[in-house]
Amino acid sequence: KKAIAIPVPKALFAGAAVLSEVGGRLRGVAPTFDRDKYAEMVQRSWVCGHQSIGDDLGWEPKWDLARGAKQTAQWYRDKGWL
Repeated sequence: KKAIAIPVPKALFAGAAVLSEVGGRLRGVAPTFDRDKYAEMVQRSWVCGHQSIGDDLGWEPKWDLARGAKQTAQWYRDKGWL
């Protein structure tokens, strides 16, 4: 399936995060979207790796990134999400 990119101003998402938090408080539930999620969403990039945990605990991943991404994409296709 093809994704359509729709530019949305950051201020709109920031306002939605606040409204979601207020709505969650009023209903007594944890909101799915809040200011913390908004802060994650507007980051320009994320960098992560397993080197530190490998050094500290000796952990190694079962699969490399390419294999994991391929398996994940296939799961999404099987479920009709792609």
